[in-house]
Amino acid sequence: MLNDFNMLGGSNRISERLRYRGDTDLELATPLTVAGTDAAHFAIQSQPAASTLGPSEYTSFTVRFTPSTTGTKTAFVSIGNNDADEDPYDLVLEGEDTAVFVEGPDAMT
Repeated sequence: MLNDFNMLGGSNRISERLRYRGDTDLELATPLTVAGTDAAHFAIQSQPAASTLGPSEYTSFTVRFTPSTTGTKTAFVSIGNNDADEDPYDLVLEGEDTAVFVEGPDAMT
């Protein structure tokens, strides 16, 4: 259904497309939420437009990464659904922000 994805840098967002490859309707539990140790650094910016997907249908959602400290941040989106062997589906989120230093007469280095 989904793949884990990585984000690098300051505030940015990634849209994830959910495509269902089963042969019966898939019911998604919405709204999606972010959980885990660093969940505060990630947010669902837009929810899936569809909560029911038929065979070969898709929907998308967007995650924003806005770190408040440097370093690697990890959280997950747990997507509840009616698929007996993939409920819930956990999508791992990982982002990294590094400090940017500016050199000059008034800059900290």
